[in-house]
Amino acid sequence: MQATEAGYLESGIELSGAADGTLSILIKRGRLGDWPTRPVAVLHAGTDFECQGGRLVLSTPVKNAARKTDEGKWYEGEATASLARGANGELSVGVRFTGSERISLYSYESANVSIPKPGTRTTLSDSFRWPVYSDTDSLAPVEPVISKIERETRQRLTPQLYGSVVINGLKPSGDGALVVLTAFSSDDVVAFEDRLRAADIRYETKTEPSWWNNAYHMELLVLPAGARATSPARPSMFRIEKELERIIPSMAVIDKIVASKNGYVVTLNIHDSTPIANIVRLVQLNSTLITEMDLIEEARPAGTQLRVARLQVRVD
Repeated sequence: MQATEAGYLESGIELSGAADGTLSILIKRGRLGDWPTRPVAVLHAGTDFECQGGRLVLSTPVKNAARKTDEGKWYEGEATASLARGANGELSVGVRFTGSERISLYSYESANVSIPKPGTRTTLSDSFRWPVYSDTDSLAPVEPVISKIERETRQRLTPQLYGSVVINGLKPSGDGALVVLTAFSSDDVVAFEDRLRAADIRYETKTEPSWWNNAYHMELLVLPAGARATSPARPSMFRIEKELERIIPSMAVIDKIVASKNGYVVTLNIHDSTPIANIVRLVQLNSTLITEMDLIEEARPAGTQLRVARLQVRVD
């Protein structure tokens, strides 16, 4: 519908139909924006949408759509949106998703090859109501349609913070709001987390960034303003890994990173004689993310020249 900006707080959308079967779309961008005199888009019946069962169904489905069920299963497929006028004048928006679980044949940051998992095809439906926009430049819902924590989180997560990262969902969860996100490169993930830290937005990583369907998918629990995280490990382990890869010598290879009570425990496989103290010093001098890095233990597996070091990492 070319109406992305209408979804932000204090923005609005106006839909108007004509006898010739066209649907004009106007957008007011934010509280200080003005309603335009010309539509941002014009949709045509039979081409862009059809009327079915009292609803306006958009003809072009969203390809490469994804859903995560309450059971933690991911589905890939396509989604179709439909619109209707509610009983109280609000806009009823429905989304019908059809897809399957996928079996990955090959996965890398630049490419992903997968096939549908037999017997897992399913159809899921979501809906919400877009409240009526009042003449006093504020939203006037007929009844509460958004929780306080969700509203506050949407206000704090501005379009500038998202950058090129796409939000796929936001809902209250525990003490904060669970945000489902998609990024299209590792650099996008790193930059997004850095912007959150710079804006002093505290969060806990609930699902680490994982690469599938040609994108990174992640889930963050964004805490209310002024709240303290239950663990000092706020950035994702993915972000810690990318920071260390940027700094440490190439002969020191990251084996694994796990979250701990005091931050993270990083295991390095060191293939030369570089002292651990030198690696720690490099990180201390060059990282704006990691504030402390202490050796827990160092061992040399029998019969190898490899050294394995476990280190405690903390962030501010």
